[in-house]
Amino acid sequence: MGAVLIRRDVLPEVVTDGVEITYAAPEGFKHPSRHVDFWKYAPSLIGKEPKPDQSAAGKGLDGTLAFNEKSKTFEAAGIPVVPFSDDGSINPYPLFTITATDKATGAVLARTKTVLPVSTEMSCWKCHGGAFRKDGVTGISNLTAKGILAVHDKRSGTDLAAKAASGQPVMCQSCHPDALFDATADPKRLNLSAAMHGFHVNYMTGRGEDACADCHPDSHTGVTRCLRDNHAAKGIGCASCHGFLEDHALSLLRAEQAAGKERAGIFMKNITPRLVPQTADITPRLAWVQEPDCLTCHTDFATAQKDAKAFNVWVKDRAGLYRSRKEDTGNVPCIACHGAPHATYVANNAYGKDRDNVQPIQYMGFAGVIGSKNRCDVCHTVEMEGGEMHHPNMVKE
Repeated sequence: MGAVLIRRDVLPEVVTDGVEITYAAPEGFKHPSRHVDFWKYAPSLIGKEPKPDQSAAGKGLDGTLAFNEKSKTFEAAGIPVVPFSDDGSINPYPLFTITATDKATGAVLARTKTVLPVSTEMSCWKCHGGAFRKDGVTGISNLTAKGILAVHDKRSGTDLAAKAASGQPVMCQSCHPDALFDATADPKRLNLSAAMHGFHVNYMTGRGEDACADCHPDSHTGVTRCLRDNHAAKGIGCASCHGFLEDHALSLLRAEQAAGKERAGIFMKNITPRLVPQTADITPRLAWVQEPDCLTCHTDFATAQKDAKAFNVWVKDRAGLYRSRKEDTGNVPCIACHGAPHATYVANNAYGKDRDNVQPIQYMGFAGVIGSKNRCDVCHTVEMEGGEMHHPNMVKE
């Protein structure tokens, strides 16, 4: 979770000192340990035993956001949220309350709400047997998990199934590097994203975006439906940015091949790209660090041309990621005005139409990009001439 606190003024100020920003889960959503077995097996998985309902990072369902000097935003990483309410119902979009308080006086300066998206909707059972664990719609059952481990043991000569059966499950990142968690693990092995996509693509070639939905929670009929933003409303799916499964896997594997990992070439051998003529035309990338660049389609921040595609043009590093990038004054994160990835404004959530549009409605009275329709008064106390200082090259409507 990230937050930026802005004091409204003629020249608005990003406030970083003398304040505390806290988060709180909704009532009836504070006991994830009742729903998943992570805490039971945490010593084996992460080498420590956090308290129930606390993460390895020490975060709970209520807590404080720490100020990050590098990003100049308030952040809380490792909140142990799950898509299950304490009454057993499923909700992948719990609505958390965020409160900014003056440390000196205790006065509440601002308060808002935001969803913390989370999902266990992975359809591994379609190939590995079993069924969904929870209500037939989400979660990995024990039978499915056993099937997955059996395949891994057979293919890689591991004994993961036996370890799990003895109560000593192994975390994937203990062997496979994973930039998402900065897990270096065994540098000779494929990173987790390349291994997962590189292996499975050999069994799932020639399919459309439904292949993505078998593992990611973006099925139009699923319980999560994570693609819920203005792009989805226009029919723009996974492939426009990430490529089809073949393209996506090859982009990850090419980077691993360049790093000298032999197994990457083995997985790539029988895969043909679909969005470019040949494998050599795919630009290698590191998962979670080099992602599609919004400005590939939105040149100079303008509305994208019809059929524009962002695939194969990656940001250079983490600083260029949409969730990290800031507008041209260097003060406000793009995500603060445009909304979260896959939920950019206007977003339509199956669990409440405007569940992802809380800030626009709170600050402007309608769902849209913060500051749209000349609503500069969200931050500025005097009338402004437009937003060119934030997007100098943007095309005016």
